[in-house]
Amino acid sequence: MKKIAFTHSALYNEETQEQITLYLPSTRIVCPTCNGYGHHFRRDLDENVLIREMRQERDEEGFQMYQSGYFDESCCQCKGQKVLDEIDWDYFHSQYPEEAKAVSDWNRELRESEEEREWERRMGA
Repeated sequence: MKKIAFTHSALYNEETQEQITLYLPSTRIVCPTCNGYGHHFRRDLDENVLIREMRQERDEEGFQMYQSGYFDESCCQCKGQKVLDEIDWDYFHSQYPEEAKAVSDWNRELRESEEEREWERRMGA
C-alpha cells in the first residue's frame, strides 16, 4: 500500500516547534479534473465561446477537430495518468484522532476568519 506524506500547519511538535509529517495510506481515485480521461480542454481557451463561434460560422472542420480532441491538453492534475493517490481520510481520523481534530479546528478557524474578512469587505471596511 502506497503512503503519502501529509503535513499541515496545525501539526507541529510543541517542544521543538518543528512541523510533523505523517505518512498515511492512500487510495486510488479517478481524477476529478479530467474524469479519468487523462486529458481535458485547454485552459487557455474558453470552450463555450469556441463552440459557439464554430456553430455561428458553420465551421464543420473546426467542430470535428474539437470532437477529436484537437484542443485538448494532458490533464494538469493527474499528468495523463487518469487516477490520483488520495489520502485515506477514514484511516487518518481513526488512527490519529487528536491530529484530525487539530487539523479540523485549524481549518474551521481559518474558514471563519476568511468569512469575517469577506463580510467586513462587503460592509466597506
